[in-house]
Amino acid sequence: MNKKEWLAVPGGVAERLRALHDATGLNGKDFAERLGWHPSKVSRIRAGQIFPSADDVTAWATAAGVPQAKDDLLTLLAAAELLRRDFRQRMAQGQAGVQRDYNRLVADSTVIRYFDTAWIPGFLQTRAYARRVFEEMQELHGGREDIDEAVAVRLERQRYLHDRTKMFDLLIDEPVLHRNVYPAEIMEPQLHYLLTWLDAPNVRVAVLPMRGGHRRMPQNSFQMYDGIVVLDLFHGEVDCDAELYSRVMDDMLEIAATGADARALIRRAVDAVTG
Repeated sequence: MNKKEWLAVPGGVAERLRALHDATGLNGKDFAERLGWHPSKVSRIRAGQIFPSADDVTAWATAAGVPQAKDDLLTLLAAAELLRRDFRQRMAQGQAGVQRDYNRLVADSTVIRYFDTAWIPGFLQTRAYARRVFEEMQELHGGREDIDEAVAVRLERQRYLHDRTKMFDLLIDEPVLHRNVYPAEIMEPQLHYLLTWLDAPNVRVAVLPMRGGHRRMPQNSFQMYDGIVVLDLFHGEVDCDAELYSRVMDDMLEIAATGADARALIRRAVDAVTG
């Protein structure tokens, strides 16, 4: 994935900058005038056609009246190429190695928190579901084909769910339960398996409902390992501010369905798959 492709992915810099611009209510010409730029530069940055500089991002956030937004944007901008290259290099050696890195991270952590807008969290995946996820990753990123090994390594991680010295918050965006990406013969057992973890003493499985008093709009998947945060994007992984994402997670968990309420939402998804 080249720079321009990375800019255009959901949650990427172009989308963030578009949102800041749109919130001003200014058209492209007026916003460009505020920046002192040619309007074509604004339109090309909005479209992800050119890679903005750090100065561009800072000026954009300031012109939008949200100068504090530049910090997250600059973090993404500065780290993207290095982290993307590192992720691609690791992927080139095979997905099993990436999964072993995660297993080591879990082994060294006490509090593990996931929010997923795309898939069932890896801790809770069945073998068939995990295989389809890795097939998709293989198609997207390439690298050595080691899907069977990668699935086995990911499933090994589930043993940590039985470790009472660790606490897990595994939050799933409700549309994940209903997305018809995989066939019913994969989704039905996966959803039933998810139900088996609802009563685990040190594992909180929660569903962020589509309808509810959301304080924050779900934007992207992320994982937290004590003080380490990994933000999942199409291009790979990005490290982020742990305190910020901890607050976001707490806010979403306040309205998330757990226990019997989560069970009802998951069973509704099962009915949709089997109906």
